[in-house]
Amino acid sequence: MTSSYEVGMGPLGAITRDSYYDIGALTIRHYANDPPLPVVAPGPLRVELRIGNAYTSYYKDTDYPVVKVLREPVYVEVRILERSDPNIVLTLGHCWATSSPNPFSVPQWDLLVNGCPYKDDRYLTTLVPVERSPAVPFPTHYKRFVLKMFAFVDTTSMAPLHNQVYIHCSTAVCHPSATETCEPSCSRQSNASHENDEVVYLPGTLQSCCWVSQDKVA
Repeated sequence: MTSSYEVGMGPLGAITRDSYYDIGALTIRHYANDPPLPVVAPGPLRVELRIGNAYTSYYKDTDYPVVKVLREPVYVEVRILERSDPNIVLTLGHCWATSSPNPFSVPQWDLLVNGCPYKDDRYLTTLVPVERSPAVPFPTHYKRFVLKMFAFVDTTSMAPLHNQVYIHCSTAVCHPSATETCEPSCSRQSNASHENDEVVYLPGTLQSCCWVSQDKVA
């Protein structure tokens, strides 16, 4: 029996979206280095990453493992918790995937770069606008994106790796002004700097652990 794989090559790794993939045992962790600067209220700002079912509902720990076919949409939401200031905006800088909990490990695969979909991925990550609703009173406190399920590939054998996939996102909180919209300009990949006094950065990463692969290609 034979099988073929469509492989995407990146600067720090390779992936495939052929065969099948299982998501198992999801837990959410947020790591911060130093306390962020206060925006309205003092204290650390809590940020949560969670996986949704088309954003109509969200998976709980007891829902796992959840079976996903490669290329099936995975709905990701990042949100600020316990804040009611309508004048702050959550931003995502770099979102990427690794095969270990270490965000600096390789292989890596970019999902968002400067808040925009990684342009060298054939199956571009999709940014999803967030509208105000009873469940979302402050839409600027949310960021959503959809990726197509994938597995890492051994760059020597070109076979899918049977390991875990970890997602990391760098997050920031921005205060809009006349010169700062706090939104990425993905059509032209804006180089506008956020290094001004009205922008508050939150160090650290968000990690969703663990997406467990199971190759089922014959």
